Amino acid sequence: MIRRRHLPKGAAPDAIWFAAWTRQQFDPAMTVWNLPPTCLAPTLWQRQQRIRQYTGSHDETWGGVTLEIDSNVLDGIVADLHSVVKPRVTIVVESPEVSPALDPAQACAIGWHRFTGIRGEPAYLAFSQSLGGTIPPLTHGIWRPTLPITGTYHVEALIASHGDIDWPCRGQRLGPDTSRARYTVYHQEGVSTTEQDQLPFDDDWLRLGSYRFAAGDSGFVYLDAAVEDGPKHVSFSAMRFSLEIEGDLAERIYLPVVRR
Repeated sequence: MIRRRHLPKGAAPDAIWFAAWTRQQFDPAMTVWNLPPTCLAPTLWQRQQRIRQYTGSHDETWGGVTLEIDSNVLDGIVADLHSVVKPRVTIVVESPEVSPALDPAQACAIGWHRFTGIRGEPAYLAFSQSLGGTIPPLTHGIWRPTLPITGTYHVEALIASHGDIDWPCRGQRLGPDTSRARYTVYHQEGVSTTEQDQLPFDDDWLRLGSYRFAAGDSGFVYLDAAVEDGPKHVSFSAMRFSLEIEGDLAERIYLPVVRR
């Protein structure tokens, strides 16, 4: 049976899911066609616009599991999500706001090394500092996106590739990044801290988790150079925010309505 929902009076649906029971069980040769013209003319909904239920409830066994199911054959859409699921929203903050402010003449002394990352934008390495230390300034960076809508976002940090770096003002040459980077995420539901291993990543995205953010720029990610496994580099490059769920919208699937 064809059932119309949310259509103007007199308008035909774009596709149909109809019941014409002519079998008692699964038939791999079944089609949406070969019906009596008085039932459904072949000139109607002929351009991949049909789903047919050809038998009612019955038991079938697949992979050793028996289920009571209906059997259908498909030559049309089962869902149209264009008006339900919007294209993915992805915001990338290419570089953090760094503090202390970068002074090229004293960058080494204050703990910054600046270079150009894989995305062609400034990336930074910080010379690690002692966790819990009291000597200022604490080298840190902040990524503050401007998000178009409220929702749950997947947050990732880009760990930029680099070789060994000479720090002549400190008399050291460092290669690897820290395995104990402490990211603090300020989101709509509070503050979350996650410790992540930057060491294995080379021009790749490090997942920090999923968090709910309000639209605008109230949420941000904070990272400082205080770690427990120094001396190491702490990497600061791009931060990516990808929308997973908009507002309270969970994943929805809209199917045609079938009535026996």
